[in-house]
Amino acid sequence: MRRHREWVRHLICAFVRDSEQAEDLAQEVFCRVHERRGDYVAQGKFTAWLKRVAVNVARDYLRRRKRAVLVPLETVENTLAEDSAFDPAAAFASRMLREEIREAITSLPQEQRQVLILHYFGERSVEQIAAATNSPIGTVKSRLFHSRRRIREALAAAAAAAQEQTEQGAKNR
Repeated sequence: MRRHREWVRHLICAFVRDSEQAEDLAQEVFCRVHERRGDYVAQGKFTAWLKRVAVNVARDYLRRRKRAVLVPLETVENTLAEDSAFDPAAAFASRMLREEIREAITSLPQEQRQVLILHYFGERSVEQIAAATNSPIGTVKSRLFHSRRRIREALAAAAAAAQEQTEQGAKNR
């Protein structure tokens, strides 16, 4: 289990976006695997089964969690104070882009979001994702294609709205 611990934690962190919570959930994954070791059928790879358990634990956690993540103001102030080359405009643009991407990913249907996260954040191949999700390879490719398209469309719409807002602001001056 030690050799799998790090990638399981990274995979869960891609879902929950909180390294401390990912650590706790990784521990839960290994507890579940230990409890259900008799359920494992040696037809497929153990790692595919382990990924399936990890994804399920992360999804269960996200379903239960319905609150915003709060960052203490002192943490933000300390971070800004330490960065002498801090550019507020660049930081704002970067934060806005990250938020737009996060919203676009969150708005995806569950199956598309899961495949996208496993592929880009979990660094898994299409074949590995197919095994972990018990889906045909073609289905995984289709979900990945449609998730990319939806994110591209959402970001294009956000950029157009921002451009329109900028132009409107310039006209009102």
